[in-house]
Amino acid sequence: MATALPPAPAELDIHRAPGAEPSPRDAGGFVGLPSTSSAATTGTRVKPVTLCVFTMKEGESVQAVYPSGRFTTVSQIHETVMAALGLPSEVVDCFSIWLSSKHLQLQLKSYHLPCKLFKKWKDLLSQYTNTAYDDICQDEPILTFQRNTFFPLKEERKMIDPKKKSENEKAIDLLYNEAVFNVTKTRYPLEETDYHELAGSKPPLLPWNTRERD
Repeated sequence: MATALPPAPAELDIHRAPGAEPSPRDAGGFVGLPSTSSAATTGTRVKPVTLCVFTMKEGESVQAVYPSGRFTTVSQIHETVMAALGLPSEVVDCFSIWLSSKHLQLQLKSYHLPCKLFKKWKDLLSQYTNTAYDDICQDEPILTFQRNTFFPLKEERKMIDPKKKSENEKAIDLLYNEAVFNVTKTRYPLEETDYHELAGSKPPLLPWNTRERD
């Protein structure tokens, strides 16, 4: 029986109102946002930081206050998002925290410190992309909750097992929305026949979407 992860010790605020906030779908893919508050320290005291993590579902994000401030790790953020979305512990390895903009997407490791990477973002763009200087100066990344690229496909397929499908409904919904995003933004180029097949397969794959429309 799947069990949800315990809530992380942070103030949670999950947003699900479509169009209420910017999302990774804006601006042709990603929109740069100032995702953190100041993480400056006074003496030895660390100032808490507010971080907002976007899912690939339109209008959905998780915002939380982290007492560890600029020393907050990806592992802490991942645990908080899992709890806020009500995802079972069995799918913990299916998703990762990403630092993304329309010019660069980085899957972060559990020990990374996103606040420090925010400050190094322009250097990362210069090192790993051919982005023009003016675009680098204006680019700002956001944190996203996306599929772990190293998660085995055979494990992902187990999530739609009839015995576990209801427990994994939210996880499957997130994966579906990410797949739609990748296809519509031509990250996954397909033949025309593939597009028709995918469009026709949506109802049986995601019956809960039908319930939402009714």
